[in-house]
Amino acid sequence: MTNPLTGREILVGLKKAAIWRTAVACEANDGILILSESFKQTIEHLDDDSAGLAFIQRTDQGKIEASGGLEAYMRYEGLDVLLALIMGTAGVPTQNIETTGLSYKNSYVMADNLFGLFATMAMLKKSDKVFEYPSVKLHKFGLSGEMNAPVKITAEGIANLLELASVTNTAATMANITYPDKGNRIIMNKDTHFWLNDESGEALDSDDAIYPSSFELSFNRPMEADIVAGNEDVDEPIEESFPEPTLTLNFPRYNDANDAFFTDWEAMTRKKLEIYFKGALIEDTYYYEFKLSFPNLKVIDPEAAISGPGKIPVSLSFKVLATDTAPTGMTDITKPFQIDVQNKRTTDPLA
Repeated sequence: MTNPLTGREILVGLKKAAIWRTAVACEANDGILILSESFKQTIEHLDDDSAGLAFIQRTDQGKIEASGGLEAYMRYEGLDVLLALIMGTAGVPTQNIETTGLSYKNSYVMADNLFGLFATMAMLKKSDKVFEYPSVKLHKFGLSGEMNAPVKITAEGIANLLELASVTNTAATMANITYPDKGNRIIMNKDTHFWLNDESGEALDSDDAIYPSSFELSFNRPMEADIVAGNEDVDEPIEESFPEPTLTLNFPRYNDANDAFFTDWEAMTRKKLEIYFKGALIEDTYYYEFKLSFPNLKVIDPEAAISGPGKIPVSLSFKVLATDTAPTGMTDITKPFQIDVQNKRTTDPLA
């Protein structure tokens, strides 16, 4: 008799694949630590409801669709493949100390489209049972954090189908999965900074600091998956609309500093923003780092609602836009936002 598993014992692997519908084996460093997952396959039932039948007696298989999401703690290392698949562009990390260094830096840049970028996801849910999604197109993610708490990431994707009897990712092969890093969660703390000024202003520095208590970033590439003759599952999804990035900053109280955002809102002032997280020391003067750069923001829907006799909080949302010319201090950053990381990863997550 095989053993049931609990959430403490499951294994989840995510590995970039190359051919849609063809699974690849998840191996060392392909493991991801999650908080929850909601991937599910649905199979449409086509009832024969012809006149002359007193009761429906037969049903046939219709559309097969599979999709869902993941939630995890964001880490300085370990979710690089996931991020790179959604952003679309990465590269070989740059070593900080030539030949002998342990720290590397990389940039995840938003590509114009994600065609050809997808992964195999395999989950060991029982000691002898693997839920494998041979091809998963990740198209949406979100980051959220609040002061003195771990930052969380959510990701959503469309899969071709669910395979319950894979010969590629089996209960035996899942034992090969290891994690790039089980530690080094990103914490929003005293070493985190939010720097904001006008897009036309000087390079961002500590004089531009603002002090939100929490934030939410959402990025969605709306996609459509088609079913065509010759396959029971969907073709690789393609984008059907413009990407949809949004950012919200929440401040605990309405004051002179964030009152200026209402002026920016009325004037349609273009802003730029850097969100920076700093982790543990890797070597020398190099720390784990995670940075989000936004070259062109516009304030939308600022809110200072009164909900009682206490302080008045402020919620501030931004339209996240691309730009023709990178602003001062954000060299070559013209897409709506960019992710820069510093960790120990040595290989291109999209290789």
